Amino acid sequence: MQPSARQRGPIAGIMVFASVVVVAIAMVGEVAAAEKVTFRMNWYWGGIHAPFALAKERGYFEKAGIDVEVLEGKGSATTVQLVGNKSDMFGWADGVTLALNASKGVPVKSVAMIVNILPYAVVSLEEKNIRTAKDLEGKSLAITPGDGLTQTWPAVVAANNLNADSIKLIHMDPRAKVPAVTERRVDALLGGADDQALAIESQGFKTRALKFSDMGVTSVGFTILTHVDLIKEKPDLVRRVVAASIKGWEDALKDPDAAVEALKKIAPLANPGIVKRQLEVDLALLFSENNPQRRLGYGPPRDWEMTYDVLKKYRGMVTDQPVTAFYTNEFVP
Repeated sequence: MQPSARQRGPIAGIMVFASVVVVAIAMVGEVAAAEKVTFRMNWYWGGIHAPFALAKERGYFEKAGIDVEVLEGKGSATTVQLVGNKSDMFGWADGVTLALNASKGVPVKSVAMIVNILPYAVVSLEEKNIRTAKDLEGKSLAITPGDGLTQTWPAVVAANNLNADSIKLIHMDPRAKVPAVTERRVDALLGGADDQALAIESQGFKTRALKFSDMGVTSVGFTILTHVDLIKEKPDLVRRVVAASIKGWEDALKDPDAAVEALKKIAPLANPGIVKRQLEVDLALLFSENNPQRRLGYGPPRDWEMTYDVLKKYRGMVTDQPVTAFYTNEFVP
């Protein structure tokens, strides 16, 4: 016959109590365990991803109860699809690609637009003196048929009342456009202010990037997106991911070098000089004129509305959904 706890004495009673406490602590630990999250970037590692690396390094996700895995991407369209089929929980992609896919039924939504302005641009050597849209008349322009830039180009022509017939459009592979400009076989190219412009500069040339946004054509920039189901089922998780990400961008604004160093730990082969220049360009695109309060992560409704109009008129978007179906600001601090 086993003695009772009272018969075993106070020491035994303490041991029983301690065992209960240990079990209770273990149960609390399980409840409080950080939630695992995958966060897919839009492209191979570059400056635009450095703030997320900084947020992870400084423990902002961890402090928010999130065990985040920041993953390299292979294009915004692929990222949107991966989030849409729930292979990844969160994504980083341009708002144009998000909206076009969402209009076709991919169940995703922007929950924070951190880079307000899409870096679409006409990129040229400074010596070509292309300072305004009108300066493009009589010039040659390297384009890639089918890409977002080329499909949006007619909006630039219309917004600036350009004589389209006077601008010679030369079709070529994306990789051929930079050498075509540096070898002066064309006057300019359609590309990214944070991509092709920097690729040309890295070869020792002075460039000028005339952004589409400077020519009256607004396209929303880069956003954090997630599945619509996750928004409904775990709104608190969405809010915490957005807040941690924004803290990384706030820190990157104050100390870009720290962000570059953080990215190097994830992507040791990345060129820190190029990464920093890319980041500098992206930091200059954070706030559009429709975000005068410079609220980081806020997607100005007017920017989304103008983008919506451009997509329907020039990019073949067919939808009866309102533009608010593609974005929300409810999770922005």
